[in-house]
Amino acid sequence: MDSFRETDTKYHSGIELDEYQGSYSLVNAKRGKDEIIYKEWVYPQRDKKPIEKCIPWKITIGGSAEEAIETLQYFIELLSGDSAPKYVGPDTEDDDLPF
Repeated sequence: MDSFRETDTKYHSGIELDEYQGSYSLVNAKRGKDEIIYKEWVYPQRDKKPIEKCIPWKITIGGSAEEAIETLQYFIELLSGDSAPKYVGPDTEDDDLPF
């Protein structure tokens, strides 16, 4: 299965699902004339100045495949018009608090 989804047919740009060290991200990418998918790279800012290291332009959606699926399901619910989508985030139980 292709991990790239073209969202702009004029410029052949889209989104690629990327897995790096167990973390899943959506990466801005383009399909070249040679049919190779090229990630878009950026220089992030620190103190309003670009840092020296270039990184992929991405949004991390989960530290595991299960977390990535939950994140995407949340946005699917938002787009489908379901009222108040449920967010299943980190466990926030107060049982182990000392007070």
